[in-house]
Amino acid sequence: MAPTLGFPILSTLILVPLLTGFLLLFISEKQQGFARWLAMFSSLVSLGLCWLLVTHYNHDVFYTQFVESHKWIPWLG
Repeated sequence: MAPTLGFPILSTLILVPLLTGFLLLFISEKQQGFARWLAMFSSLVSLGLCWLLVTHYNHDVFYTQFVESHKWIPWLG
């Protein structure tokens, strides 16, 4: 079984930029400074999550690492 970090890091890596981009759609032109800081914060969060993946990657194994498995529609089986 592939090791995990106990946190859905791959899903978070996808959702952070998407949610930030969605939030940036609703920021007015008058708040450009805030938009830049929000984008920078989102980028740093993504960078930190990527750094976790890089530092926890094991080069000595042959199986897939950092796997997330979720049941999308449980009643289908």
